[in-house]
Amino acid sequence: MECQRPNFVAVDANLNVYVTFSGRPVIDIFAPGASQPVQTLALPGIEGDGLDFDTSGNWYASYRTSSKKAGVYEFPAGQEQGMDLGIRIGTPQGLTVDADSTIIVADSTKNVAERGLAQ
Repeated sequence: MECQRPNFVAVDANLNVYVTFSGRPVIDIFAPGASQPVQTLALPGIEGDGLDFDTSGNWYASYRTSSKKAGVYEFPAGQEQGMDLGIRIGTPQGLTVDADSTIIVADSTKNVAERGLAQ
């Protein structure tokens, strides 16, 4: 896979690789063995700062904007359009989803790990 300035990766159940980038508000999706993305999805803001999947195959990405606002987007399984969950954070530096679908985001502005339930 060829990527410029990747900052977070996640792998789904089908072994597709999802990549966010520093300074780019997109997520590239690479099929197993592909060197180029098979799909690129848009995020709000200026970059994606973490992503992960829940047990139902939905996936979540944290993002930040140039105005120092940040949040979490949910992409339902099989959907190309995401939706903002209304979870507000300072500066995300990673995201994970636990077995109970609780979203946990590392926030370097507040020096905490924020928790919020997936919708």
